[in-house]
Amino acid sequence: MRLKNRNCRTTLAATAGGAMLSLALASASQAAIIASFGFGTLATPTLAPDAVNPTPGITVSAITAGAGIDMATATAPSATSPSYNTTAPMLSAGAGTNVVNSLDNAETNNVYFTFTITPDAGVTFSLDTLSLLAGRSAASSTRQWGFYTSATGYTVPVLSDTITQSRGDGSLDSDGGSLVSTLALQNISAPLVVRFYINPGTGGSANAGRKVDIDNIMITGTTVIPEPVSLALLGLGGLCLLPRRQRRVEKA
Repeated sequence: MRLKNRNCRTTLAATAGGAMLSLALASASQAAIIASFGFGTLATPTLAPDAVNPTPGITVSAITAGAGIDMATATAPSATSPSYNTTAPMLSAGAGTNVVNSLDNAETNNVYFTFTITPDAGVTFSLDTLSLLAGRSAASSTRQWGFYTSATGYTVPVLSDTITQSRGDGSLDSDGGSLVSTLALQNISAPLVVRFYINPGTGGSANAGRKVDIDNIMITGTTVIPEPVSLALLGLGGLCLLPRRQRRVEKA
């Protein structure tokens, strides 16, 4: 229906413009903790994401196992690690029956743990930083972790590091880095699968006793959550049509 009321058309145009401006303002990026895993407490260890300050518009799955990782300890994190000066649980993972001495070996043998970050409809998110604590069960071989994602095809690690701290050293390595320069991890609107590949340095044969210990995983970033304006515009349109209908009734 064509609106002949000039004032109404002007009002609609002005309101539409204002609504779009409001949408743009409401869609401004907000800093957020996108995902974090502290593995619970000594009484209740867990592989579920931390529930403190969940980010609106984002859902994070629990950690699950790749086909080749030794998840005997990862599915029920080790109760304590006094040699790291902590009584909190952490994820401890090995290569099971696989020979793994590099991240390439870990990729070939599916030695990884994984979780998925899923945005709500209309929500986008970008990743800024990754931080974690990492250690190794002993200093007998090179141990590594690598951060891979579905957005980058799991082909090469976005971030990786060689672990230097051992259980007898009294602390874990503070690891991580910036993700901002990885364009595939910016303005994401679909589920993002994260994989941490683990190299426990098994040596010449499978050695299930060699582990990589991981704690306090945190991914920070920004989210964009748009506010709907269509209902406001629809309501205004109804108000503009109401005077025309009333005038027709009076003429009748």
